[in-house]
Amino acid sequence: MDSILSFVNQVQVDPLNALASHPNLIAVVLLIVCLPWFYGVIRDILEEPELPSDDQNPKVVDEADAYRQDAINAPVAEQVWTIGISGRSCSVAEQGTVRLIELTKDLKKPTVEHCVATLLKAIVNPGYNEKVFDKHKPDFAVVLKTQVLAQKQLDDFIERMAVFGVRVYTEDQVDKTPELSKKYRVTVEEPAPGPVKFNPQPDRGCYVCKKDIAGKASQCSACKAIIYCSPDCAKKDWPQHKNICANLKKDMDHIKEWKLHDLPFDYYNNKTQLHNYNQVPFLASKNLHNVGLFRRLCGCFNNLGWGVLSGQMIAHFQQTQPTPEGMFEVTGLPKDLFPLSKPFDEKVDKTKIRSWKDYMEKRGYPLDSPAPLVLEVPLTIWHIINKFYMPKAPKLKDGERRQITIHLLGPEKEADLLPLFEALLPFFPKTDLCIHMVGPNIAQDIPPQNRAMLLKSTANDSSIFISINPGIYSPEHHSAAAFKLPAEFPKELLVGQNFGQEKPDLVIAMNAALLQYQEWAPTLKFMIEQDATLYVTERMENMAHGVASNIHMLGGKLTVPVEANPFKQPVLDFKKDVNLPGWSNGFLFALGKQ
Repeated sequence: MDSILSFVNQVQVDPLNALASHPNLIAVVLLIVCLPWFYGVIRDILEEPELPSDDQNPKVVDEADAYRQDAINAPVAEQVWTIGISGRSCSVAEQGTVRLIELTKDLKKPTVEHCVATLLKAIVNPGYNEKVFDKHKPDFAVVLKTQVLAQKQLDDFIERMAVFGVRVYTEDQVDKTPELSKKYRVTVEEPAPGPVKFNPQPDRGCYVCKKDIAGKASQCSACKAIIYCSPDCAKKDWPQHKNICANLKKDMDHIKEWKLHDLPFDYYNNKTQLHNYNQVPFLASKNLHNVGLFRRLCGCFNNLGWGVLSGQMIAHFQQTQPTPEGMFEVTGLPKDLFPLSKPFDEKVDKTKIRSWKDYMEKRGYPLDSPAPLVLEVPLTIWHIINKFYMPKAPKLKDGERRQITIHLLGPEKEADLLPLFEALLPFFPKTDLCIHMVGPNIAQDIPPQNRAMLLKSTANDSSIFISINPGIYSPEHHSAAAFKLPAEFPKELLVGQNFGQEKPDLVIAMNAALLQYQEWAPTLKFMIEQDATLYVTERMENMAHGVASNIHMLGGKLTVPVEANPFKQPVLDFKKDVNLPGWSNGFLFALGKQ
């Protein structure tokens, strides 16, 4: 001990001589100095990470209490389920279709109790496709390799589920068991992409009595728009139908006059049309059912509020800071579209891109691509800007940038397609766009920090800021008061991007169904009083004409007559009792003050 104390004192006065005089003590002193550090390292290796408390996720846990006995008694089906445990949620899928997704409270990491509760609820009360799935347990379930639980938590989860008669394995365990592996791989492996196999057309139905019609259906001989099961039903309907028959005939005549089926796609053209009853099989043939941005094209996620998928995606991007390639991969879009903001060739006159044919040719995209099923949203906005705004917009001087602000009203699926709006950037070099989405159907519980996305393109020197906002469009929104940035917002961030701090240049409502929802009335009245123009798309032409016939009651009129939207979604709506054509964003018109 005296030698050590002498060595320490000498180090303080003359370190070099101390090291030379006591070489045998150097290792001892180093061990004493470094021992706490070694202890900390060993502790970090051996200790499990701190587990989040189960009271973070009370809702699903509380609900699951009522399911415990039913889960024990539920029959076992010859199905294999997959369980995904991400940093924000727990999900259960059967045969590739989602049974249930449960987000954690405040989007925190799932606990074991949250995962158990999610699986119990999936057994007894699946949140998706409740008309398809009955109450049953799987033969066994497989936890995907991407799960985020610590090993101790995962073992606990598997042990708890065994109490309810549910066998749960990891993918590694399944791979080592040939019998399980064979059944699991048959379940999860999707068929290779191939030709679309169309389902047969569903039975038609009578417009009057609503009965299904087996075999060939009858229709009004004049307009050919309305389906009847018998002459008796046609006769009953005539007193009402005679008032609209001539207008419906005009709508039907527009199929040929406006070349409404004349799209360039392999799956939609004059000879072949992809119908909505074949949309899911079409996506499945492309391995895109329940993938990325295509998730909103079927009913599998209907129990999630509009904008929730975007909120999850934004949270994921904020947490992981992915590369542009990584962000694109999340969208599920075909790789040959990357990046969506790729500039057009210098020889291309972008103002002449006025149809799907023009766009697909100028971008070099294949005509069997499923991307137009979702790209219809940003390209419809492009069409409205290009046809109605840009001809009146002032020309830019050298060194100037353009700002375009759009208010998109009543969004639904649009609120879950935010990354797609990158496709607008090549159309607008040296331009900063902003789209504020406002609607009552946007989910209220999306965290504020996950309600906006900023996309930039260096190649185009352009940007677009998109926000999603729940509520009914009001004067505060129109004046931009509802979108004011906080006083402490860094001024330098205002350069080179547009946060929509002024009144909008365009107000658009997509697939509005103005006559179906009374919530539109105050917004329409306000817009007309402000002498503001509202650009509207509707799925069917007769819906647009219905608005034109009634808008005078609010003091408005059509300022742009009804026309076909050249960028409508290439999926034809099937309706049992009418032949009238319809598409998502199928027809376009504008409303204003009389």
